[in-house]
Amino acid sequence: MYLDTFGLITENSVYVLKKGDKIVYVGIGNPDQRFNAHNNNPDKTGKFDKMQVIAEYNDRRSARNLEGSLLNRMGNKNSPLYNRNLLNARRKDGGYWHSYPDIPASPRKLLSDAELTVTLTHDPIKTKKAKAH
Repeated sequence: MYLDTFGLITENSVYVLKKGDKIVYVGIGNPDQRFNAHNNNPDKTGKFDKMQVIAEYNDRRSARNLEGSLLNRMGNKNSPLYNRNLLNARRKDGGYWHSYPDIPASPRKLLSDAELTVTLTHDPIKTKKAKAH
């Protein structure tokens, strides 16, 4: 487990990569490690200007709930959060790889558009600028 300089557990961070003001990728993990992986491989993950950590959790399930919900809503044309510019990997059914299903009986907590909007509009926990490619 990695601890940042403030002692926060960062393996369960949820982050977004942005190009300008547009989110181009949603991810989970250690922000420093993931930033380096994305920044050093722009052909695979796309070019971005910055990474913003939008949430940190003590447990993986909570982080996965946020990531899966964001990917579900951003991939849904009926959601106000719809984003056709995401570079996240897709499954064979066209959905994003880690997106949660919109099934009432699912054990996974699918967060609402309103809950996700609050998370996306508050100030990020951390921001890192990408190197120029």
